[in-house]
Amino acid sequence: MDQTTRQPTGDFYAPVNRYKQPGDDKPIFTGTLTKPDNDAKLPFALWAFQYAERKTGEIKTGYTGAINGVPANIPAQAQIDALLADASGVDVTVANLTLRPGQIVLFPNGFKDEAPEKGRPDLWGWVNPTDGTPPFKPGVWIKQFEDSGRPYLTGQTQYPIPGKSAAEQQMSLDDAIAAGKVSRGMPKAKESRGR
Repeated sequence: MDQTTRQPTGDFYAPVNRYKQPGDDKPIFTGTLTKPDNDAKLPFALWAFQYAERKTGEIKTGYTGAINGVPANIPAQAQIDALLADASGVDVTVANLTLRPGQIVLFPNGFKDEAPEKGRPDLWGWVNPTDGTPPFKPGVWIKQFEDSGRPYLTGQTQYPIPGKSAAEQQMSLDDAIAAGKVSRGMPKAKESRGR
């Protein structure tokens, strides 16, 4: 892909689960994502897990969960029909990970600290769709709502670019905002015009 051709992207958004309590088994984030270059909003849930980083032994937090292969933004009867259909997804192996159909996994971005000026995502990972289409990669920033202070995840999805390293594939936060793929939070209310 040359520099003039834009990589198709999708959206990723997940506020913290307001029903999550310390120590319970509820997901920590729930939200929707879209496949690259597709408007179907697929609901998902993420649970946090901790692991020791191999090289340093540092304890890090990752996220894993599942996407619902039925878009939330289609008519109700179409959603019911899709739930009754046979699943067509298969297990895939990417980057030393084997993902079940519908599985999503996010890890801390090891390239973020190498070049802080590039505004790389906080998390990266993989999504294996339930419909047998190729897996794709989310790049996600951890943000905080200004009014409530609660965390949320926002970012984009894209298919891997052949011949590019993971670091080269990551769009900066400023580039993602300029492209309209990520927002800096809720828009401010418009001022009253004194009618």
